[in-house]
Amino acid sequence: TVVTGTLWSGTLHPGDVLEVLPAGRQVRVRGLQVHGETVRAASAGSRVAVNVSGVEKHEVERGDVLATPGVFRPTTRLDVRLRLLPDAPALRHALPVHVHLGSGVTVGRVSIAAGTVLAPGSEALASMRLERPVVAVHGDRFVIRRYSPTQTLGGGTVLRAVVPRRERRTERLALLDAVEHTGPAALVVAAVAGRGPAGMPPEDLAAAAGLTPAAAAAGLEQAQAQGMVVTLAGRLVAAQVTAHMRQTIEAALDEYHRTAPWRRGLPREEL
Repeated sequence: TVVTGTLWSGTLHPGDVLEVLPAGRQVRVRGLQVHGETVRAASAGSRVAVNVSGVEKHEVERGDVLATPGVFRPTTRLDVRLRLLPDAPALRHALPVHVHLGSGVTVGRVSIAAGTVLAPGSEALASMRLERPVVAVHGDRFVIRRYSPTQTLGGGTVLRAVVPRRERRTERLALLDAVEHTGPAALVVAAVAGRGPAGMPPEDLAAAAGLTPAAAAAGLEQAQAQGMVVTLAGRLVAAQVTAHMRQTIEAALDEYHRTAPWRRGLPREEL
């Protein structure tokens, strides 16, 4: 089976193990060609033909993505900054549209964050619920077209590709505002904070935050420099979580000394 497309990031070599997304099926690279010439490696920006084993031709389709296993998570929900063309009709809340992302297209419904209608030539924060899982990361570009009759309406930028199913509207808008101002760092902090006191291993960060590995590393460096994320026992933990842990511990100690002032202290195991 040979799959073709543009290599967005990284480098490919024969023997690499990849996964086909959104299906999640693992494959191995048997050979590479760039513009019809066999090569030992392909770098980002190249148009590549990849001979893979482990998948049949009918099991892959236009819009699928080849990626390093575990780095990206398919999603059916996106938070975006959406802009309509000046000559496009107004976009109503929950209107179905064709969403073009990468080489794929799926049907989605757009929810405008503030209001029920987006006027021609204007832009707004919005959410999209997709009928088919896609692979997206922060910063990806997309185009939307009218469902029927076909007409290009506009497009925009993906702000968040990992969206919780349940989230307060105020929290969501605050996070998206932070993402637009600080970029990947805000997504890093949100992803780590979502894991609570357990935190997460650094290698899980890119997938959890919906970022490329490079963007995740840059966002983590910024978040740590600002004191928003710390490392405990080799795991990333949000500073707001450690602050809450500290307050809980101090409150437990205060209560212990108040109820048992004659004792020397609280054993660690009991705490």
